[in-house]
Amino acid sequence: MTIKEFKQLTEEISSHYLNFKLEEYQKKYWYDGLKKYDLEDVRDNFKLHLKGEFSYKEPTLNWLVHHLRTPEQKELAKKGWTNCRKCGQEFSVDELDKWERCERKCSIYNYIERKSQQFGINIAEIMGEDIYKIGLGELDKRYDRFLLEVVRQEQKQQKLTQDEKEALRNMIKKGVINWQN
Repeated sequence: MTIKEFKQLTEEISSHYLNFKLEEYQKKYWYDGLKKYDLEDVRDNFKLHLKGEFSYKEPTLNWLVHHLRTPEQKELAKKGWTNCRKCGQEFSVDELDKWERCERKCSIYNYIERKSQQFGINIAEIMGEDIYKIGLGELDKRYDRFLLEVVRQEQKQQKLTQDEKEALRNMIKKGVINWQN
């Protein structure tokens, strides 16, 4: 996606959501997240959003790129390969379970890095040393402790978006997060 296409997309979103305005730092972040995808693919996701149950809310960047593939990833798929959208590790179509685990781990790592910077959380103190070398099961247990710390810090600093607060509340209510760890 080019900068011109990015501007077209944000104008299109603004035409549906009058309060949709991106600050300069948000524009850079959004463009960095969208530039590797084709405009038409992102537009298709936006159209799905407009028809979905959360259409009353502005779309998030994550929603716009959910399940999208870059042109390079599309080429790999044609050859019977796929790769993790975060770290780029390649998997054959016979290894989709490994691919799903890799995507999950990379998403957790990404969230941990972003929130630890946002709240000034010491990752090693909460998660232990080198979380990149542990299995997914152990990572999930440690991730619960990290989310608990995010909730604690949010009560002090008030830095999460409304959607993030809502997501954490739902995870707590549904018992998705094991607070005993």
